[in-house]
Order: sequence, then structure tokens, then C-alpha cells
Amino acid sequence: MNIALPVAPPPEYAAYAQPAQTQAVALADPVRAADVAAYLLARLGTMQQLRLQKLLFYCQAWRVAYAKPRLFDDPIEAWAAGPVVPAVWRDHAYEYMIESEPNGDQTRLSLEQKLSIDAVLDRYAGFTGEELSQLTHREDPWKIARNGLPEGVRGSRLITVESMGDFYGRLLHDNANAAVAVNGAIVEEAAVLA
Repeated sequence: MNIALPVAPPPEYAAYAQPAQTQAVALADPVRAADVAAYLLARLGTMQQLRLQKLLFYCQAWRVAYAKPRLFDDPIEAWAAGPVVPAVWRDHAYEYMIESEPNGDQTRLSLEQKLSIDAVLDRYAGFTGEELSQLTHREDPWKIARNGLPEGVRGSRLITVESMGDFYGRLLHDNANAAVAVNGAIVEEAAVLA
């Protein structure tokens, strides 16, 4: 199955990353991944464990791409099916559908952290766990961590925050350059038409 999935956060995330002076929001210390999972489940309802794991990954990845503090300190590992936060996986070991996060407390999240998560959900919430897994398999952080492991083989190598920041930060930079080029072309075209 070949599907076109997003490779950059929605425009709303850029607004979050550089809030207007009047919208200054204090940055909070990292919470636990279980707290973020509780928020995701409250926002989206019951979901596959696979989907929950990939949404946790993208929430962390895009946050560090914008040079913000980590959303959570729990490690993310490169499992065969994609990125996994083992602490959250253990809370639901072998469960397919997840209704709630027993060890999470969404009230620990600050407004700024919730805005960060919401911006990622604007882009990724419409996808299934399988689609999100396919996307992570095409991206460097998972591929780098899995380097040398045969496809489908179990593994527990860490996906580093640095690899997430580097890869998704490059996407931000590339998209910003593309936007400048497009805007420049529009300006030049408008000048010719005037």
C-alpha cells in the first residue's frame, strides 16, 4: 500500500513555534510519556497501540525540531514496527486497542505543551497506526537507529533526540526555503504582470 503522508507539521505549528508577543506561553519542564498518552487518548479516544506509539514519537520529534525542550524524557526505541516508547508499551503490553493510560495524568501538561501536541495532531491524527508506521519507516531517525538490523527483527536501539531534531529540523529548513522560493516567484511574476 502506497500512501502520501505528511512530511512536515501544519502551518499552525509554525505559529506555535514563534508565538506573537501577545501570546507568550511559558515553556514547561518535560512530563512523562504516559501523561502525553493520556492527553492523546482524551483528545482522540480509543486507538490502536501502534497509532498511539507513533503519535507519541511525532509529538516529541516535531517539538525538538523547533528547538523546544523535550516533551517527555522517556526514551523512544526503534522497534520493528516503528518508534515505541517502552514505558507506555509496558502499560498496555499486548493490548491492541487502548482506551486510557492508567499511569498518565494529562493535567500535568502545560498549556504550551498541549498546544505543541495539538499542532502535531492537526497533521497526523487522521492516519491509522499502519500508515504512521509506514511513514516512520521512510524517515531517518528510525532508519539510523535500525541500521544493520534485518527487516522485521526485534530491536531496542534508541532513537536519539538529536537524530529527531536533525531530520525534522532539516525538513523545516527545506520547507522554509521552498516557501521563500515560491513567494519570490510569485513576487517576480506579479511584477511582470503589473
